[in-house]
Amino acid sequence: MTLTIDELAPGMNVLMRMHFRTYGKVRDKWQLMLRAAAGTQRFTVPCDVWIVRHYASQPLDPDNRYASAKVILDGLVRSGILPNDNDKCIASLKVEQFKVPTKNRERTEIHITEAAA
Repeated sequence: MTLTIDELAPGMNVLMRMHFRTYGKVRDKWQLMLRAAAGTQRFTVPCDVWIVRHYASQPLDPDNRYASAKVILDGLVRSGILPNDNDKCIASLKVEQFKVPTKNRERTEIHITEAAA
């Protein structure tokens, strides 16, 4: 399953400075966007999750890039797409980023596949 969201999740530097209620609003917004993109698709087996950030301005360094997955993983769990975000449900997590020419082309792609046995 591939979900495309026309927005970028905040990185670690933004998340660390965010008030917990503001984080809740961001998380809830991502939950709704992910639920709308996924429809009725759900996973119950271990999955590989690959998140691709398409950014226009500055790239995130590796720790910021992986921290941006928190909002996305929380949204996937809260929307019921994944049962949990622990090691039993997520076999592997990969976060990459690619530059796009303009800000209106920024997006996040989330690719979820069943993990190989």
